[in-house]
This record gives sequence, structure tokens and C-alpha cells, in this order.
Amino acid sequence: EAKDGGNLLSPIKSSFIITDDNFELITINTGSEENECHVVGQSATQGTKAHVFNYKGSVDVRLIDTPGIGDTRGIQQDKENFQNILAYISYFEEIHGICILLKPN
Repeated sequence: EAKDGGNLLSPIKSSFIITDDNFELITINTGSEENECHVVGQSATQGTKAHVFNYKGSVDVRLIDTPGIGDTRGIQQDKENFQNILAYISYFEEIHGICILLKPN
């Protein structure tokens, strides 16, 4: 319903698969982002990037999107990704939380 409704709001590019009532797989893509790779089997996020949202007019929430662990380009790319992530977050005096997302497979 959300896919066909046309009112889906997604401030951050996202892609996920759902199963409909007939057990058919449906891929849902929202937003667009040059920092994301859309090739099946490839790592999605290519570089570290922040998304800033204002909460109730007084608090900025910064979500830092990073490439994942186990990059499809190999261990050397993982090492480069870790260095880039560490360099990026070193500019912040405080980090209040870390959320690690894992693929279900």
C-alpha cells in the first residue's frame, strides 16, 4: 500500500525487499543518493556521510551512514573504510550512540 500510495517520505535513500500476500518478492526503493551503489551483490554505502535532522525545533540528530563490514570489494577496501570512518568521527567531541545494522542472511 505504501509503495503504491505515492506519499512515502524517506529522507535517507533506502532499499528493502518485502513479501506480498502471494509470497512474491517486491523491492522497495526510496529516495536517491549518489553515495549509494544499486548493483545487486555490491556494497551499498560507498563513503561515510552524515544526515542531520532537527527534532522538535531544538535538537539536531546526526545519523552517520558508513560502509559496512565485509565490503564486496575485499579486505583492503574494509581497511580503507575503517580509516575513513575513524577520520570522520574524530571531528566530533561526543558520540551518544552507535547502531550496527546486520544483514539478515
